[in-house]
Amino acid sequence: MSTVVDPSEFVPPVPPVLRWRSWPAREHPFHTLAVLLGLGIVSVLVWGQTGQAALTWLGPAAAAAALWRFFLPVQYAVDDEGVSQGIFGRRASRPWQSFRRYEVSPAGILLVPYQDFCPMDAARSVFLPCPQYRSELLVHVRRHLGEPWAAAD
Repeated sequence: MSTVVDPSEFVPPVPPVLRWRSWPAREHPFHTLAVLLGLGIVSVLVWGQTGQAALTWLGPAAAAAALWRFFLPVQYAVDDEGVSQGIFGRRASRPWQSFRRYEVSPAGILLVPYQDFCPMDAARSVFLPCPQYRSELLVHVRRHLGEPWAAAD
């Protein structure tokens, strides 16, 4: 005797918690060399324009601070509750309800809190670098956000 299951009663299984660390400065030494060379060029340009030692250090320091996710190891975790990022033992979590859409790129997935496109999306979005966990991460993202957002042509 067979049992008939109503498709509306089927609930897909909860994917397991996904955890990984991203540290591009360590994982990509040639990129790190290029970034450091770029910061050195910024120093030279600032010195050439201003001639002030304080600004010569301040310019590259500000650029390096903006690249903190490149230089420091960041711990990521994705589960049924949401997405969290951790650095130096501190964690910041965002629930899935805070995201409206996502964009998939070769380097990772950008989780965006707004439905409509805005040039400043990256300012409040969360980028999840995931070259090695791409398919597992997409299971979580699609479970909560549906199909990816496609830009209008």
